[in-house]
Amino acid sequence: MLNAQSTFCKAYGLRSDSIVSNDLSEDMVRLDNGNLAMCGRTTYNYATGYRDDFMLTVTDSTGNLVWMKSYGLSAIEVAYGICETADADLVAVGYTTSYGLGKDIYVVRTDSMGNILWAKAFVSPGDNAAYDVQPTADNGVIIGGEEQELWSAFLMKVDSSGNIAWVKNYYDNNGNGSFGCRSVNINADGGYILSGWTDALSLNWDIDLLLIRTDSVGELLWSAAYGTTYDEFWLMKKSSAVEIADSGFV
Repeated sequence: MLNAQSTFCKAYGLRSDSIVSNDLSEDMVRLDNGNLAMCGRTTYNYATGYRDDFMLTVTDSTGNLVWMKSYGLSAIEVAYGICETADADLVAVGYTTSYGLGKDIYVVRTDSMGNILWAKAFVSPGDNAAYDVQPTADNGVIIGGEEQELWSAFLMKVDSSGNIAWVKNYYDNNGNGSFGCRSVNINADGGYILSGWTDALSLNWDIDLLLIRTDSVGELLWSAAYGTTYDEFWLMKKSSAVEIADSGFV
């Protein structure tokens, strides 16, 4: 029998005398200096109701808190993915509802101490959210997520200033169901592998695993779905694919 041993177990939260917050982490990345960075949400209980903000937390390698900050607009902001860029900035992605059109993609970039460099919302019809982000060699990022207008997965390249270089959508050409992306990774050839979910292959809308491979500018190379006769609903949460030595994926 294998026995897991915890190195440390700690809790972190934002608190004040007048406001109580519920704090939840959605993603974590190890930084080049050995520290750990987490992103998620903090839910504040105001007299007028509740509001969620992006929350970023950095600890040292043994879990001691370095800093913890929140970033918000006027309504709900939730962060699902975080990465460290080539110049040690942090980029967190998720969604905001502050523009009144449902959920819109929201991206925040900070320096290594959490001071905000820029924050941008990419507003479009329907409910849209970014779920993962990875650093690119040009100090920008690649972002993966889901867009409701086309019921599609998307890949978005953003430069170091937050400007969109390109966006690609991937969807079921037969119109039978939806594609969703929960993770993106960069392949050895500079292309991308997206992992997520689809209900396009099932007659009763069961969820299957979805993989999408693209070239370096997001052009589709192939997509494939894998599933059983049952609903792999857990794939709606964070799933990830990485390239292995034989150029396959796991």
